Amino acid sequence: MSQGNLPPDPRRLPDVADRQEWEQQLRRSLGDQAARVPGARRDLAGAAISRARRGQRRRTLAGIAAVVVATVLATGAGIHSWPEPTGSELGAVSGLFGERGPASPTPQPETAAGLAVDEDLATDLATAVVGPGTTGELVLSAADGSVIELTGVRQVHAVARVDDGWAMVGGEPGRKRLWWVRPGQSPVSLLTGMDAVVIHGDQVAAQRGRLLSVAMLVAGELVGRVSTTGPADGRPVGLLHDAVLLQRTTDPGWDIWQPAAGDYQPTWNSELRHVYGALSDGGSALGLLPAGANPDGDIEGDADGDIDADAQCLARLELADRLRVVETRCLPRALVGDLLDGAPAAASPQGRWLITAGVGEPVLVDLAAAFDAPQSSVSIPLVGLAQPKAAPLWLTSDRALLDTGDGLLEVRPSQLATGDDDVPVGHYPLTGPVPVVATG
Repeated sequence: MSQGNLPPDPRRLPDVADRQEWEQQLRRSLGDQAARVPGARRDLAGAAISRARRGQRRRTLAGIAAVVVATVLATGAGIHSWPEPTGSELGAVSGLFGERGPASPTPQPETAAGLAVDEDLATDLATAVVGPGTTGELVLSAADGSVIELTGVRQVHAVARVDDGWAMVGGEPGRKRLWWVRPGQSPVSLLTGMDAVVIHGDQVAAQRGRLLSVAMLVAGELVGRVSTTGPADGRPVGLLHDAVLLQRTTDPGWDIWQPAAGDYQPTWNSELRHVYGALSDGGSALGLLPAGANPDGDIEGDADGDIDADAQCLARLELADRLRVVETRCLPRALVGDLLDGAPAAASPQGRWLITAGVGEPVLVDLAAAFDAPQSSVSIPLVGLAQPKAAPLWLTSDRALLDTGDGLLEVRPSQLATGDDDVPVGHYPLTGPVPVVATG
């Protein structure tokens, strides 16, 4: 039988087509896999190179960060300074004062004994005091007997109790700093490189160059900053309610900036000789004028009805009207002391009392009586007390400390006003430098 006459195999015909299609699919599959393999090898190499580059960048950035941190720690400069704004900045601004980690805990000294600053003084005064410790470094001695080592703090000239800690100001103009101190923690620098820093309660005003700013100190953070372009010839020296008190540095003159009213606009009052502080009505302050500067004011004469040429004229100043004089009370020098001579003087926080140097002894002035009552009840000589070496420090509205050089004298005006000669005045002798006493 010839091959051509072989009967057809019924199993081959359908299988040939299936096998050819299967072979084509297999070739496509193998081709796709072969095409993908080199691509996968290139991706792995690229990923490895990318990871190596990222690692190198991280190491480089970490090195740079370490250098920056070391530089800041060594110099104490830069990161806590207020940056120059483009205009007034209202409201709370997070991160405004630079990133800062939590304060590191420090060991609490076991005892305050042996400190150069008398640890009993803080307890007796019921407030904190700052002075040198046994090693010469500054320490804060609190009223509860605890002691905080002020590591890194070289100079302090003002301390105020705020919440559960203390705000401290120190340094010279151009290098002034604001510190925050809390029990059991190292001091934290909130501001540095300032020309001026003043604190009043939880309010802070600071100036660097022409940049003038105010903020609130809340739980160790400065929040709600407001800034403006300040005067070129003035500096902040206090806070009156919600206003920043400014003193001219070239010629006599006083001014204020009210942040709620917008940017600072200079309106210097050149007649004012001094501004002592805010009065209790919430909208005015106490100032000093030379006799005759405000003839429309209320003038009180001496026994002969005449006003001395060097009489002391206390003035009520309207804050809402840029320190405009709205009332005066001129009194003989014998009654209110040597105010015009630049003698140390300070008004109480609520504006009820004024303590100033007199003739041979300090004088307590009842400001309510000065403006509203006969002159016979205006002043109370502090008999037997030495002249203060600096302006009195008011711990509360009814407690003041006078520095006499060899000690501190505590005065309680409300008790002295009763006329009781037996009312004791606390005396705290000092054998070393005068400590800085905390207010608030």
